[in-house]
Order: sequence, then structure tokens, then C-alpha cells
Amino acid sequence: MGIRPGKVGKVMMKLRRKGGETVKGGTYWNYETGEKIRMEENGVLPGKSSQSYVKFPPAMFPTLGLMLIGILPGYMSGLYAAYTERLMEAYITFGLLATVAVLGGISIMVYRDRAAFSRKIRVYRFRPSEPVSETEDLVPVKIWNSQTKNE
Repeated sequence: MGIRPGKVGKVMMKLRRKGGETVKGGTYWNYETGEKIRMEENGVLPGKSSQSYVKFPPAMFPTLGLMLIGILPGYMSGLYAAYTERLMEAYITFGLLATVAVLGGISIMVYRDRAAFSRKIRVYRFRPSEPVSETEDLVPVKIWNSQTKNE
């Protein structure tokens, strides 16, 4: 059943009029300027044939407003859902990157600690009131690895 394609075009042509056409009385809106023209009786629309006018009865605007109020919450909830999905992807990515950075930092720290204890550590014990001796600046460090036995 439904409306045939040719019929849709005819319905749209009834709503849209051009400047200079003879029309019935009613309220017409100019597309380009937004000007409202009220025709009490049959007459000719002002302007050139390049200007388009649409006939809207005054009761159409509250109806359009109610439709907008009915459609807008569903549309906004869809936008909100898409936004939160992208936001959660960003949070997960940031959390993963932060975890990798922390684990990388810990592994570098552990490697440096092991490398530091594999040789003697130079310790400077500078006290302005006492002279520094040559033997005091090196401190022996006991190194533990799997080959040494517990003593």
C-alpha cells in the first residue's frame, strides 16, 4: 500500500510555492529571509520565482515543538551513549599505558639496583672538621648471587 514515489513529490509541491504564484489564503514562510506573509484571501506571493515559500498553518509549530520534545531525549541519549563509550576506551587506554610505564620503571629500578651491588660502591664521607683519608672512601659491599653460599 503506502505512498507511491510520484505522489510524495506532488504532496511536497503542494507545500512549496514560488514567488509570483497565485495562492489561496493562509500563512506562508519565505525560506531565504524567514519572513512570514499572511494572505487573508487568494492572491499573488511577492518576490521573484527564485524565492521559495512554504505554507504552514499556525497549528503546525506547536505540533513540531511537541515532536521535537518527543524525539530529542532519545537522540540525546544516543549521543551520550556514544560519548561514554569513547570516553571509556580512552580511560582503558590511559590505564594500560600508565600500568606499562609503572612496570617499566620498576624493572629499570630493579636492574639498576642489581647492577649497583655487583661492584664496590664509592661512598664519600666528607666532614668539614676532619681530614679525609685514602682508605676510608671505599666501603666493601657483600654481593649475594646464586653461586655464593650462605655464610
